Amino acid sequence: MKPKRMLDEDPIPAEEADGIIRRLNRAGDEIAARETKQKWDRLLTALETLCKRFPDGKPKSKPRKARQADRVMQALRKLYPPDGVVPAEIPTATVCGKVADELAAESQHLGLPDPSWATIKRALGRTK
Repeated sequence: MKPKRMLDEDPIPAEEADGIIRRLNRAGDEIAARETKQKWDRLLTALETLCKRFPDGKPKSKPRKARQADRVMQALRKLYPPDGVVPAEIPTATVCGKVADELAAESQHLGLPDPSWATIKRALGRTK
């Protein structure tokens, strides 16, 4: 198939050039619109997937794992029955020592470290 015009021929008349430019612009607009639609379709698909995965709008939180805090509360209930409430006049350092002694055998058996000072303070409600 022979092209309509060759580069070495006469220049394109202005009326014909305007038509070519309009057709090229229209083709470019169609391509851009098609690409934009494809991007929007991918975005909507991703949003639909997220909505199915998280129907209430947020990811489900994993259950809290605070084994040390649970162990401290159990030791406090045993050391200060019935609720494990430590009187305010007993220093935190004293409570830490008693809790560590109470949990020493269990900690060694489970391969866990002694509960930290911060964990015990949280269990006592003495954090700032």
